[in-house]
Amino acid sequence: MSRLLALALSSFAALPALAQVDERAVILERMKRLQPLIGAWSAVAQFHGPERTNDGTYLVHPVLGGTYLEIEVELRHREDHARRTSFLLFITWDPRAARYTVTYFYSGSSLRVTEAGEFDEATGEFRTQAFIPLEDGVRDEHVRSILTTRDPTRLVYTHFSRYSAESEERNDLTITLTRV
Repeated sequence: MSRLLALALSSFAALPALAQVDERAVILERMKRLQPLIGAWSAVAQFHGPERTNDGTYLVHPVLGGTYLEIEVELRHREDHARRTSFLLFITWDPRAARYTVTYFYSGSSLRVTEAGEFDEATGEFRTQAFIPLEDGVRDEHVRSILTTRDPTRLVYTHFSRYSAESEERNDLTITLTRV
């Protein structure tokens, strides 16, 4: 009887390990769709309102056994290269939510933004959206973005936002990435 109980308990203990193996396979399968992003990219970021242009780099590589893409971003003001900003993005597929998750970490800030995303293979668009409570310390913000990946040597990222009190969203930023 004790052997039967021990066998039953060991079977239940193995279930999470089996689930992790299946989950990993699903994540890796979905991450294959984002492989064209991997590499080094030159960036031109055009900010709208106020207008300004930043130049920079995006370095994209798989991490954590390929279950995440890490994107290292550095942008420099075109007129004053001493003025820089940098941030990290981590992208993965969340099998439980059946969507991509993109998390941003910014230099010099504790703000962390997490977006939900989908990849439309027919259009080659990676689309994300998020709600950021008190984004500027006062107002809530709704954001969405479209990363167009149809051309493997040139990607276009378009970012839109709208504060809760605003009726229309605006195009805040367009970044053109060219493979290095």
